[in-house]
Amino acid sequence: MRRVTSPKSMNGNLSSNVAGALAAVGSITLSQDEFRLLVDSLSDGVILTDAAGIVLLANRNWEKISGIERREVEGRNVRILVREGYYSHSVVAQALSEGQTATSLVRFRNGTEALATAIPVRYEGKIKLVICSVQDVEELEAGYTAWENSRYLKEHLPAEWEERSQKIPELKNLVAHSSAMQSLLRSLLQVAQVDSTVLLTGESGTGKTMLARLLHSLSPRSGRGRFLAINCAAVPATLLESELFGYEGGAFTGARKEGKVGLVEAAQGGTLLLDEIAELPLELQPKLLEVLQSKTFVRVGSTRPRFSDVRFVCATNRNLEEMVAQGRFREDLYWRINVLPVYVPALRERREDIPFLARQFLARLNERYQLEKQLAPDALACLQAYSWPGNVRELENVLEQLAVFTPGNTITRGDLPARLKRSCGSGRWRGQTLKEAVAEFEREIIEEAIATHPSLASAAAALGIDVSTLTRKRQRYRQQGLQNRKVCAELHNHLPGKLG
Repeated sequence: MRRVTSPKSMNGNLSSNVAGALAAVGSITLSQDEFRLLVDSLSDGVILTDAAGIVLLANRNWEKISGIERREVEGRNVRILVREGYYSHSVVAQALSEGQTATSLVRFRNGTEALATAIPVRYEGKIKLVICSVQDVEELEAGYTAWENSRYLKEHLPAEWEERSQKIPELKNLVAHSSAMQSLLRSLLQVAQVDSTVLLTGESGTGKTMLARLLHSLSPRSGRGRFLAINCAAVPATLLESELFGYEGGAFTGARKEGKVGLVEAAQGGTLLLDEIAELPLELQPKLLEVLQSKTFVRVGSTRPRFSDVRFVCATNRNLEEMVAQGRFREDLYWRINVLPVYVPALRERREDIPFLARQFLARLNERYQLEKQLAPDALACLQAYSWPGNVRELENVLEQLAVFTPGNTITRGDLPARLKRSCGSGRWRGQTLKEAVAEFEREIIEEAIATHPSLASAAAALGIDVSTLTRKRQRYRQQGLQNRKVCAELHNHLPGKLG
């Protein structure tokens, strides 16, 4: 393998210039490919320039942050790149002008703001290279918030829990930039220190199950027993009693001879989540009340009471007080489970968290499917403006759809479902020609009309056009989208077994 010893030993390409410039600074024994691999492995975005401001090399993370392919900038002067609108200003030019390290916020043409630091590298008193690193500002803020959460926990958790808290995956994945979520985190820390029953309330899809698991992990019970959960709405009423309390052998037709341990017994020492508690049948509610009051339960087919050392967490998206007034939920049980109420905010009540949740979900999808998808600022703005009736669950599902079906690596506003685009003003001009803007608006209106009417005839009538006109326009837009579908099919073929 050829080694770099001086500029003359290279073929004159950009990597050669980098290696040659570094060789002038000191003894370098890396090949071109090895040096490129080394720079690409860095977690920051990095560019290297010579003393004139010519970009010698940009790494992969610089491409991801800036949204600019390195072939567009390598070999070009940073000052010219600024004039052509690639980014707002050049920290490299500032460092060269001032002769010292320069740091500043830079906005790339894709809208991403980055903290850029340019460091001049000298040899024998003269600048030979400038190394510039860039970090996405929002990712820096996310890291700072994670550090703040960690610091808060360290200050408020008992000393014996500190080590355990570092290993809690739910805590590492918790996004709490908003004041609503920071307040929720403080509440969880308080209730984790006691054994009282907790009632988690909030809309469907807000993450109540994850928070119940986090509550268990933060509590001393995490070292004494398991976290178990059951969805009261997902189990038939005839089976729910035996799932909760277990049964003796031969208690009913089809029962195991040896009997079965129920969740209340299996969760001894730990935590049991009763999700969708509002769906618990009325005939079972007195038995749950007995467990909460006396800490004892009886298996189906038995008369022997058993002791229960379980911390109950209940969750619901229903208004239990209304159900009590309607006679659909026992009042005494309601007051037994509503000891420590914790409200989980809807996603629209914590909009500051949406960009960070979206990036977190997309990062997981990229890892799972070996993709390199990223969100453009205009797409993020729409995500943040949307009301999210399905909450975090809906956001996660939308991100998966976009990761799979969006052609190219950058997800823009145009790739979003129509309902999301309308949330940030579908009629707003974004620099396209009038013909393109009218076509985009017309396509969205046609999609919405067809989706909300039982037939093409009724959709056409609502739009005030003939069915033939609607069919023709719909077909035209479908043909325009054919290329996108081909790209999606190609993507699916390159991911065998990963999407099914």
